[in-house]
Amino acid sequence: MSLGRWRNRENENIALVLRDDFRQNPTDVVVAAGEPAILECQPPRGHPEPTIYWKKDKVRIDDKEERVTIRGGKLMISNTRKSDAGMYTCVGTNMVGERDSDPAELTVFERPTFLRRPINQVVLEEEAVEFRCQVQGDPQPTVRWKKDDADLPRGRSMGQHHEKSSV
Repeated sequence: MSLGRWRNRENENIALVLRDDFRQNPTDVVVAAGEPAILECQPPRGHPEPTIYWKKDKVRIDDKEERVTIRGGKLMISNTRKSDAGMYTCVGTNMVGERDSDPAELTVFERPTFLRRPINQVVLEEEAVEFRCQVQGDPQPTVRWKKDDADLPRGRSMGQHHEKSSV
């Protein structure tokens, strides 16, 4: 706990306080890109009551950015992007000093997307055919092939290389 003294205009001695422990530390959050993310904290008690700001990876967040809203102890990021992922810290501050919360990690996953889709093919019956696709996402997606709503068995007729797959 930090203590201080201050004299107001009437020359009254005012006690200033900023306690050490956050009433609520932020917790880790996992979202898919494009979804909103909300981190919450409640700063330590103090006199005067602490104000709050947030840091991402130890850098103060600009709350003027249109996707970012800070209300009380709540940090809201709309339409999250992969670049929003990182370590977030809530900072409570008053005339006595500042206190950092425990950090919370924001993880932003990217939904699977096709970089290359399979294309329709016309072949003679009993002729070999190869379909190819390429996908990306975070975490790296796995590819399953289906025919008539049934999974195709894995085997010699199927190969998968990194984010590319063919059957």
